[in-house]
Amino acid sequence: MLAPDTRTLAVDLLKPPKGFSLKQAVLTTYSLDLEALLGLPLAVLAHADGDVRDLLEEPLRLLEALRETGERIDVFVDEGGIAIPHSQRALYAVLETCVHPVRAPNGGVFHPKVWFARFVDEKDASSVLRVAVLSRNLTFDRSWDVALVSEGVTSGRQRKKQSRALGDLLRALPALATQGVSEDVSAMLAVLADELERTVFPAPEGFDLNDGINFEVLGLDGTKRGLWQPFEDGKRLIAVAPFLTQSVLGVLREPVVGEATLISRQETLDALPLEVLEKWTSTYVLSDALDPEPDDAVVSGSPVGLHAKLIGVEHGWDVTWFVGSANLTNAAFYGHNVEMMAPVKGRRSRNGIESFMAPELDKLCQPYLRAQMPAVDAKLIEARERLEAARRGLLRDGALKVVCASDGESWSWTLAGLVKLPPGVEADVWPISVGEDKACAMVLPVIWHLPVERLTVFVACRLCARGTGPTMCGWC
Repeated sequence: MLAPDTRTLAVDLLKPPKGFSLKQAVLTTYSLDLEALLGLPLAVLAHADGDVRDLLEEPLRLLEALRETGERIDVFVDEGGIAIPHSQRALYAVLETCVHPVRAPNGGVFHPKVWFARFVDEKDASSVLRVAVLSRNLTFDRSWDVALVSEGVTSGRQRKKQSRALGDLLRALPALATQGVSEDVSAMLAVLADELERTVFPAPEGFDLNDGINFEVLGLDGTKRGLWQPFEDGKRLIAVAPFLTQSVLGVLREPVVGEATLISRQETLDALPLEVLEKWTSTYVLSDALDPEPDDAVVSGSPVGLHAKLIGVEHGWDVTWFVGSANLTNAAFYGHNVEMMAPVKGRRSRNGIESFMAPELDKLCQPYLRAQMPAVDAKLIEARERLEAARRGLLRDGALKVVCASDGESWSWTLAGLVKLPPGVEADVWPISVGEDKACAMVLPVIWHLPVERLTVFVACRLCARGTGPTMCGWC
């Protein structure tokens, strides 16, 4: 976890064990880079160890891989989380049937990053299930993250209480999908959910292997629940997350009688009152030495820095680590967001906080020093609020629809609907299969004439808030 000299590629999480092949994969994510998803089938099929971007430059192999494995992968992503691609590729249209936008039931965001995969033995048709609970999204990010991966074999008919949350998440996905899913996908999710619930997934080596990982899903049902409290007491605590809120930090710190270490981002800590941070024994940020070199960024603008979500608490002779998608925020802990967390328990002497902090902490982090906070720009805050209101309006059910029609010789791609933007907000739109330079002002309906291979349901939008202050733009 968080070892500075270790990198695990996302494609490794879908590579089959020796003698097995990938039968089915279901991935959940908050944000999605379509280009990363485009290269995933090829990387898995080719058992590639190289960069996904290199594989994308081989169109014939890419098309072959998509045909062979594309139907085996389904991705469920927050409705506003699909990033605008940096490259225009006609093959994005191939992904349309496997990408399913979803909406959290309690007004937050769909935030779990958990991957499910079924592998089948090529000789006897036996299967192995793999679950990966992640803190990272399906993007080209070079952020520091954590992942908990486990494999198990389905046995018996009895549902295992430890794995029930996995089945609950999969069964809920069809109802959360904003555009619905096919009967085949619903049936596949139901079968996979049943298999997962009858499988015990062992903890990593060195942790308690007897009972398996006890997965927890937050914010899944349509009713807001009370505060999620991962533990009742503790002797020592470490909490790692890029985003924090004052109330959640208090909930975590209060039941711990000993040392408490907090690791987050500089700008997040700067925004909190000093008296909140003073209750923690030590506070750290990611070391400046870990900033990527200019040529190390996978894509210009890709996020870097700390993105891991991790809680460790020592109690008695034991330690429990919580790994998953939840930031230390009200949205996560009060069930507004959908999140997935996985606690693993071990002996403090072997897997305690001290073994995590030294020597890894010295390589990763540096003590937090308060930075000068910039003056609050009320106009900037107001512009951001208008952009967010516009984004929510565009995502409203029935706000927009894509209609494709042919006159026998050519195709028209039409974006239609009824959207009322907030005052001072302008929108440009374009199909992602063409360049951003082809964007048009969103005066509905908007029509493009495209070749059939460029037809797509994916729409990109650039929002700009104009007013008395500086212009502010966002994308969705």
